[in-house]
Amino acid sequence: MRRAAALLLALSLLVVATATAATTASAPRFESCVGSGGGCAKAPAGTLGGVAALAVAPDGRHLYAAGFRSDAVSAFAIGADGRLGFDGCVADGGAGVSGCATAPEGTLESPAGLAAGRGALYVASQGSDAVTALRLRGGGHPTFRDCVAMAEEGCATSGAAALRGPTALALGPGGRDLYVASADGASVTRLRTGGAKLRAAGCLAYAGAFGCGRVRKNSLSGADAIAVAPNGRAAYAVAFNSAAVTELARTRSGSLTYRGCVGDRGPADCRPLPRGTLAGAAGVAVAPHGHDLYVASQVGTVTHFAVTAGGRLAFAGCIGDGGLAGCVGAPRHLLSGATGIAVAPDGRNLYVAAKGSDAIVELSTAGPAPKILGCVRGGGGQGCASAPAPSLRGAYGLAVAPSGRALFASASGGGSVSSFSLR
Repeated sequence: MRRAAALLLALSLLVVATATAATTASAPRFESCVGSGGGCAKAPAGTLGGVAALAVAPDGRHLYAAGFRSDAVSAFAIGADGRLGFDGCVADGGAGVSGCATAPEGTLESPAGLAAGRGALYVASQGSDAVTALRLRGGGHPTFRDCVAMAEEGCATSGAAALRGPTALALGPGGRDLYVASADGASVTRLRTGGAKLRAAGCLAYAGAFGCGRVRKNSLSGADAIAVAPNGRAAYAVAFNSAAVTELARTRSGSLTYRGCVGDRGPADCRPLPRGTLAGAAGVAVAPHGHDLYVASQVGTVTHFAVTAGGRLAFAGCIGDGGLAGCVGAPRHLLSGATGIAVAPDGRNLYVAAKGSDAIVELSTAGPAPKILGCVRGGGGQGCASAPAPSLRGAYGLAVAPSGRALFASASGGGSVSSFSLR
């Protein structure tokens, strides 16, 4: 027994040592950051407080960032070298942020989700129970256009009862449909973007709440991320409270129907996973070819699902902190507080923002379980490449440039937005 235990210990140390060594092999390379100093160029005061959500313009020339605590949305021009330059902002009328364009008071409170279309930027504001459309001039200088809200005065409210605490957005193919995940409403709402204004066009919620289509399991409680499959035939919403992924079928017209769900054993009562890897599920990304889906969870895991021809999910593998049985181990709690997640345009690499370790972790998508290739950490350490400490303090959101040459990160604790080059 002692000999077996010693052998197991030696093997476990070898696995950790190998994984740790791998972190030095490859990592996004820091290029620039904009924030409140500490090695970052200064942004206008008050614009990046609690910055979380990010979105890149379809042409790759602008980055947009939502300041959750500042009630403001900022635009940054992306230079040829990937460096960021401030290019305007818009703030809620009651926020008192100087130098920004003003949106009607109550429409941009606690912006939590962004989606960038062609010529427009969409914002999900958790504190406003609203989704706002912003005009852009040359890709920057965002200004208020119109809004849809549960009850906000001045916004369209018809069919929007399920917009309670909207947290995340995803555009459908062609940009004609916008899908909204709402944490407090435990719902997904469809908005139409064509025409003069945004308008609600249906919703899904547990047991048909708010007059929505019925979701049969309690799998959308705390819904906080959503993604649409590249072929447009499916969408997936992950929920923090339910520890689940909800599978949705999408028709050619853009409407959604409930298909099923998969999750940890618990209140959602979904198809159970063989591992408990979705506690605090916070981010979701679909591979460009549509055959794989990845979920980042704040328990410190990244879970890989294979997508069947019918759009259903099958557990494929996982990597995680804390020696979760059956998962590849992540060294030194690198995935602690994993939230933001993005897949490279070629589908080969996966990037995860871990606010607990102030790091971005690069993983390989080859094989059933993602494997660590490298990492970059605010201040360095833990075998990671180094970036200025504020640039990754509380690393939260991620976005990859359409070219695949640059990665952008938000740091909620550092109040900064950063750019990294990808090899």
